Amino acid sequence: MLNKGSIFFRAGIFQLLLLTVFATLALAQSSSPGSLQLSSVNIGLQLWSPSEPASFDKLKLLARDEADLTPIDLTEYSQGQFSISAESEEGIPFVLPDDKVNTANVLKGMRFYAQLGFNPYSKKLERFLENRELLFGVYYQPYVYHNTGFLDRDTLLVDSIIGNYAYYTEWTPVLGFTGDYIFKTDPSKRVGAYFGAGAAIGTALHPVILEQYGSFIQTIKSDTFSNGINTIQYFESRSDTKNTLPASGSLLLELRFPFGGTLRIADNFSIMVNAEGKLSKQIYFNGESFASRFGIAGTIGMKYEF
Repeated sequence: MLNKGSIFFRAGIFQLLLLTVFATLALAQSSSPGSLQLSSVNIGLQLWSPSEPASFDKLKLLARDEADLTPIDLTEYSQGQFSISAESEEGIPFVLPDDKVNTANVLKGMRFYAQLGFNPYSKKLERFLENRELLFGVYYQPYVYHNTGFLDRDTLLVDSIIGNYAYYTEWTPVLGFTGDYIFKTDPSKRVGAYFGAGAAIGTALHPVILEQYGSFIQTIKSDTFSNGINTIQYFESRSDTKNTLPASGSLLLELRFPFGGTLRIADNFSIMVNAEGKLSKQIYFNGESFASRFGIAGTIGMKYEF
């Protein structure tokens, strides 16, 4: 198990790497200070899955105060990603889990961003480089979270089961800043391509832990027909409790490697589509962190070029 000193050391290495990337982006062109030309405005959204399973012990450490969590004996429960979607005999919907993160649908995987692009000036060529661009911007991601679930079932009769559940989700919106350095094809062409590297840093806004627990009855009804037996399972809630607890603040650090293409649809306006390799790490202000993870995000946006 990592101690806090080891966690801070690894976090420091990651932050040093992040700062090195930003410095490399700033010095990646042989130009004098201030010799940047505003070249574009970019807006769009990115599809990025933020959900990540975590152990309950880990989630407890992310609470601002562990005593805020309801004491539940989970020793007889099975841990995993459990979900139930059914209805009672009266036709009333029964859905587990039923908290705001899991019902956020497509919004929970989105990131909204805006960037300004600048062409760097080359002293050697004595002109601004139209096939290179520095991009600086901001982003907002409504959902970044870690979660775990527990389920326990006890058979009472042949046709009925009592189920107990507990779900925990550490959730935070994130506001961040980005910096990218990209190489692109001739911007005068209708179709273009680009690739590059960058980094981002974001901070948590109002982080919380969502706690949901309760119990339900599962009833099995069977009807015999000439061609066999038809079995239907009905679910009915016995109790359901939801609490929102304050969680520790955090930083979300990323290294980004975008590559994609553009299509001009009108004068100065283009559609951008890219895939972005992303190495991310979330570091909490109380010294905890999760392992770095690599993923692929899809981005679509609009570009206005001056």
